[in-house]
Amino acid sequence: MAKTSADSLLTIINEILDFSKIEAGRLELDLVDFDLRDSFADTLRTLAFKAAEKGLEVACAVAPEVPEMIVSDSVKLRQVIIKPRR
Repeated sequence: MAKTSADSLLTIINEILDFSKIEAGRLELDLVDFDLRDSFADTLRTLAFKAAEKGLEVACAVAPEVPEMIVSDSVKLRQVIIKPRR
């Protein structure tokens, strides 16, 4: 739980820094190969803890035609997935 909390705090700090980079027109993507389903699973594990406290369950389904391995910025993708809606 401590590691998850630390990761969440680091994510918030990175989002603030990314927002500043976007404003300055200097955001760069770090393109890497990664397993999309594993990335979703890791992200949802973080969200599931908070959801369980509220009696909710978090689930995700990825269509079979979506490739397992993709080239993208996994950190930015995670930020999009967990971004709070207002």
